[in-house]
Amino acid sequence: GVSGLLEGLRLCVVAGSLARPGGTERYVLLLREALEEAGVALEVLTRDDSGDAALGSLLDDTPDPRRLLAQGGEARAWAARLARERDLVIFLGVAPFALTLAVARALPTLISVHTPFLTCPAGSRFLPRSGRACARRAGPGCLQVDRREGCLSLQSGAPLPVLGKVSGALTRAPRTALLLRAARGAIVNSEATRADLLAHGDPARTWLIHPPAFLPPTPPAPREADLLLFVGRLTPFKGASDALEVLRRLPEARLQVIGEGSERPRLEALAQRLGLGERVAFLGWRAPEQVAAAMARAACLLVPSRWFEAFGQVGPQALQAGCRVAAYEVGGVADWGRSEGAELVPCGDLPGLARAARRALARAGATREEGAAAWAADARARFGVERFRREYLALLAEAWRPE
Repeated sequence: GVSGLLEGLRLCVVAGSLARPGGTERYVLLLREALEEAGVALEVLTRDDSGDAALGSLLDDTPDPRRLLAQGGEARAWAARLARERDLVIFLGVAPFALTLAVARALPTLISVHTPFLTCPAGSRFLPRSGRACARRAGPGCLQVDRREGCLSLQSGAPLPVLGKVSGALTRAPRTALLLRAARGAIVNSEATRADLLAHGDPARTWLIHPPAFLPPTPPAPREADLLLFVGRLTPFKGASDALEVLRRLPEARLQVIGEGSERPRLEALAQRLGLGERVAFLGWRAPEQVAAAMARAACLLVPSRWFEAFGQVGPQALQAGCRVAAYEVGGVADWGRSEGAELVPCGDLPGLARAARRALARAGATREEGAAAWAADARARFGVERFRREYLALLAEAWRPE
């Protein structure tokens, strides 16, 4: 089938790092075996030495003209090397301007987009003082919004330098448009990501591939009908404080918080002020197997993201484990959230999120296991690894040899 169409393809994937694989880098690891079985010769380039070759600071995306000029010669040299040795290049979750443009002009190139890094100078589309996602197009107006919101900052919360703010706001949209015109196409992870991208450029083609919501197998466990779960980075845009507010409204429930981040001290203090006591447990970072076990026990996962959540893998992961989900409808969450086992409410609607969580707890306590097993199996089919491999191989065949 499709595998036969890929025989002989010389593919290069450019990613950040494989040292501690997250959602994006895991794609490479999940695909490597399937690609090799299909006869694909794969090379992975990363910022560090975790891939087959290191690109170092050439993977640092910068709007600074001085740094772009310094990168130009090295970027063209790598593009010439790849044009000789590879047939197709995928930039996976990164698109450093100098290197991506040089490569896209030298050979067929795909840009895989899984966050707003191409459509927001800060890469987050989040307004921290308003606590909501930003819907505007990148441009000079970002500077005015930043004065109100302090949004032109790193995801750690540190502000960007003044030159970074100005050059990012002025050049983000035209640079993105130029990259999308040069590339053969873009791979997106949700309809929301595609719409956001198309508002900033006109790629020749877009492919929608839902990411693999990978969930390690875990032994069956009794469902705890009073247990709420939050899984994610403890940063303002992930909305963990809203999960605590939901718990305050549900005195019959408990909450486990899995994740680490700069917000943890503030969240622990908030839990004390809200009088949540022993009903909330901050568990820190947990291995994927431990996260899967927690989802197998919990009655409801809360996904209160307030930023442009491009997809949100924890939602379909929980659904695969038979755990119901209550989430804000923001960004790409709708791609999995409008299915049995999940309930969406408008972003920021805390009372609505609490009501959805209460209904999930009640259903988890009353629903027969066979019913939950049916929609969990559907989630595994829709968002599992095998489906992802099959669709990605078909995408590569189409991108390599377009009709």
